[in-house]
Amino acid sequence: MHYFRFIKEGQEISQILNDFQEELPALRDFNHRRTISEKLWRNGFVIVLFVEDEECGVAAFYANDHRDHVAFLSLLAVKEKYRGLGFGSTLLDEVTTVSMRCG
Repeated sequence: MHYFRFIKEGQEISQILNDFQEELPALRDFNHRRTISEKLWRNGFVIVLFVEDEECGVAAFYANDHRDHVAFLSLLAVKEKYRGLGFGSTLLDEVTTVSMRCG
């Protein structure tokens, strides 16, 4: 069984990005990770996918372009042991759903 959790607090976003450093090597740099965390906290959405209460994937995106109605996917990662099981697609489907609700 899987479920989503939306992360809204800056410190939680930073922790999630920290948890996915192995899958997203660009986030290994602390200053870069902090900058991305701050941007997502102010303007973005972070969705974590859990399987059996374990983080298995994350998606971060911006859906704040109300003029052109465009969303921007900033990052998508699935932990290695969960790859090939469709969880990346599951995350993308949720990103699409949320983006469409945002207009």
